[in-house]
Amino acid sequence: MSRLRFLPFLFILLTLTVSGAFAQDRSVVVQRRDADMTIQRDGSVDIVETWVVDFQGGPFRFAFRTIPYNKISSLVFDGVSENGQVYSRANSEAPHTFQTEAGSGEQTIRWFFPPTTNATRTFELRYRITDALRIYDGGDQFWWTFIEADRGYPINASRVTLHLPENFDPNELLAATYTNGRETDGAQIVDGQTIVFEGGPFPPDTTWEIRAQFPHGAVTQSVQPWQILEAQRAQQEAAQAIAVEQFSFYSTVCTWLLALGGGLALLLMWYVRGRDRAVTLPAEFLNAPPIDPATGATEPLTPALAGTLIDEEANVRDVLATLIDWAERGIIKIRALPQGAKTADVNDDYVYERIGTNAPPLHQQYERELMQRLFQGDTSRSIGAIRQKFTASLDEMFSSLYDELVRLGYFQKRPDRVRAQFYRFGWLLLVLLCPAAFLFQLFVGLTISDALPFSWQALAPWIILFIVAGAIMYLARYMPRKTDKGAEAAARWNAFRRYLEHIENYTNVADAKDQFEKYLPYAVAFGIDKTWVQKFSQVDTPAPTWYSPPTRGIKTSSSTRSASSSQPTPTRSSGGGMLSVGDVTPSANPSGGAPLLNSAASGTFNTLNSVSASFFSMLNTTATSFVASNPGLAPSRGSFRSGSSGGSSWSGGSSFGSSSSSRSSGGGGGGGRSGFG
Repeated sequence: MSRLRFLPFLFILLTLTVSGAFAQDRSVVVQRRDADMTIQRDGSVDIVETWVVDFQGGPFRFAFRTIPYNKISSLVFDGVSENGQVYSRANSEAPHTFQTEAGSGEQTIRWFFPPTTNATRTFELRYRITDALRIYDGGDQFWWTFIEADRGYPINASRVTLHLPENFDPNELLAATYTNGRETDGAQIVDGQTIVFEGGPFPPDTTWEIRAQFPHGAVTQSVQPWQILEAQRAQQEAAQAIAVEQFSFYSTVCTWLLALGGGLALLLMWYVRGRDRAVTLPAEFLNAPPIDPATGATEPLTPALAGTLIDEEANVRDVLATLIDWAERGIIKIRALPQGAKTADVNDDYVYERIGTNAPPLHQQYERELMQRLFQGDTSRSIGAIRQKFTASLDEMFSSLYDELVRLGYFQKRPDRVRAQFYRFGWLLLVLLCPAAFLFQLFVGLTISDALPFSWQALAPWIILFIVAGAIMYLARYMPRKTDKGAEAAARWNAFRRYLEHIENYTNVADAKDQFEKYLPYAVAFGIDKTWVQKFSQVDTPAPTWYSPPTRGIKTSSSTRSASSSQPTPTRSSGGGMLSVGDVTPSANPSGGAPLLNSAASGTFNTLNSVSASFFSMLNTTATSFVASNPGLAPSRGSFRSGSSGGSSWSGGSSFGSSSSSRSSGGGGGGGRSGFG
């Protein structure tokens, strides 16, 4: 018996579940929504809507229709009927009653019918609207949104019959239908007083408008305030559309002018301010460093000056070339530390040693600056000390290099200052463009159209200006300009550079072994030291006497690892540039003399696992030490330079070929909401 007590509760739960499932499956399809509309002489319109509604599931008990006052002055619902039975006005929500309620700018009629499930009902809805016509001298119009978008059910078909206030010549009439604002072919002028509109199906959220125009003067309605406001709005929109069109045109023209003019201006700026005078030499190459008699010199430029002249930039290559030049001139020696005999700094693989008081004097200011900063009064300096104390002071040496080239008459202004000047100009332009673009876009959005600031037409000119500013900053590296004397000198030094780079085309490399050590500083300064070494290593050229390789016999690879792993190693392609760590490993000359370059390079030129440091890794380790402490000292990439029906038209300026034109003219009245429950 105790279990039977729960049966009523189970029955109620089952009933609620089943009823909920049925309730969730109900839906409505309006098979037809038709209307008969009559325009009266006073401009009011009597409307009778016929709804054929198919209820699927249920039960359903009421329906409602809401119409806004947006383009009418009044709305009166006369009632609802179903199959000849007229519904009575009451607030009881009883079947066969209706009630109306006014809302904010709209009015709603709600009618109640017996509970309906899986059945079809036909309702007639009657109402009158006043002042719904548009009055124009060229023809009065009735424009009405009969199928509203705010509904959750489909309407399969619709037919509206419109009766005009009098019989006109059919040629004086115009009619059209619009689905979601786009004109459709659904209007038919039956005679001079009757127009039929047909359309469908209409899914939920789809609007359908009807529109008719007849000769002016047939109705007594005057122009309504809503029509005046709409005309003003349409005029403003038309003026705005013209302004947008004009702005887009001028913006496009301005964009092209800025693109072409900016490009030409940049080219002209380089041509006038940055281009070196073209120089033609009688010979393709020079096999010795050129001497410029115009400067009163009896010796060629030092490797650092020659390198700075050619690429217009003082950098780490010029420092390294100076060190190699000193070694070749007998001012310093370079000694590799014995393998395994490490100092406190694991990267102290090499020591630079001054030779003494009998060393040749230093004539250039930048050389004296470099010597002072390098040794600081001592007679030797390790790579670790160079890395920690020396690289931050190289700006003074570079400044001396630039000053010397200006003093020699090769540049009117220091190249570094010219580059900085144009770079700052480009950066300043970029900074000024940001607030200017923001203020201009704000102005355009406030005065023309709020859709313009983010449009391509408005942004394109500013994008071009930003590109021009960036191009100025990029072009700054090419703006230093040599004097005529500097251009001639650079041409001769480029001829010498070609000789070094392609020496095998001009002479027998084996017969030019004596040139290896003598021109090695220039090869380093020109960035072609790797190819220079490669070519001479193939003809058994002795290694430089001023370089002492590491002591053999102590087996350790810490030196190589420290040089190759502790610091980033810049490498260059086989076309030239500094060697990477581990490219070359020296070995002793079997004859007992200095190590040969070919034996130093053989078998290990492209390996990173050599067992000891080499002369060539010394070049790279020294350069890496400079760049690691001050990345700005690295040579700039690319721094080297060589040289509707009938003949009538709609009144009010509203011909509708697209949705945009429909919306700009305001569309019809009516619309609203509808639904069932």
